[in-house]
Amino acid sequence: MKVLTSHQSQDWYTPPYIIEMVRDVLGWIDLDPASDKVPQEWIRANRIFTKTDRWKGDGLTESWRAITVFLNPPYGKSVDGQSNQALWSGLMQAEYQLENFEQGILLINSTHGYNWYENIWTRYPCCLARERIRFIKPDGTVGGQAKRGQTFVYFGTNATRFIEVFSELGRVLLP
Repeated sequence: MKVLTSHQSQDWYTPPYIIEMVRDVLGWIDLDPASDKVPQEWIRANRIFTKTDRWKGDGLTESWRAITVFLNPPYGKSVDGQSNQALWSGLMQAEYQLENFEQGILLINSTHGYNWYENIWTRYPCCLARERIRFIKPDGTVGGQAKRGQTFVYFGTNATRFIEVFSELGRVLLP
């Protein structure tokens, strides 16, 4: 529990049942730009970027050219002290606006009161999860509930499918 309520780890992997919901909306996951080898056992993205890939490029610097994207960004602060959630959320919006992917789902903490979060939920369909997620820890075990609620953000033209699937997890808000 100590790790779940501290900043000891920025890596919290999305549980398989949520990945199945993402696949149900997107069809498949073409790119996971902030991933790790452990969750790829169940995410099975066609292409991934990991923090260990930084010497040859990563999700912050490489092109996201893909058909579908799933992104659960790292938590905590980036190297320059900015929120990783804000950094990666802004990047996902930019990549979508540049038409570098057709559809995507972003998983972030629900952090009302921040401009970056306001820019997301007022512009894209969002699901505010009813219950906090039990993320998978880097050692592969299931953690306790996250200390904050989560928001799923949909990018694409099939909001109807996103609503059908994700309304099981919580309330879906449309821009």
